Amino acid sequence: MTSKVFPAIRKKMRFATCVSLQCDGAAPHTGKNTINLLNRSGKRSRKGVPTIHVTTQPPQSPDTNVNDLSFFASLTARVKRLQRGSSLWDTEQLVQNVREAWKKFPVPLLEKSFQTKSAIVQSI
Repeated sequence: MTSKVFPAIRKKMRFATCVSLQCDGAAPHTGKNTINLLNRSGKRSRKGVPTIHVTTQPPQSPDTNVNDLSFFASLTARVKRLQRGSSLWDTEQLVQNVREAWKKFPVPLLEKSFQTKSAIVQSI
């Protein structure tokens, strides 16, 4: 994450002063000291580079995670449409369909998902 994701975020979001990332509560994502290590790596190293702050999704709160809130369901529906007529056991076709659905995923719909999430978080 620190060698690929953080640099990509910093490159694309130079306009920001701080970027917040939210991990789910899965043990591999929150293992011993993982969040603290990521936050140390996310500290601003120079001016003009955003700080990256990592938090953990509250347990049993899918409504605070944009993936659980709407994105996965929408992407799954798109993949299922592409899968019609494909063998259930053809994993290569499934991977290809997921990639195609992601590539064609409408940006306005993704933006709306984040707006919905923000409204929910503000109301909590």
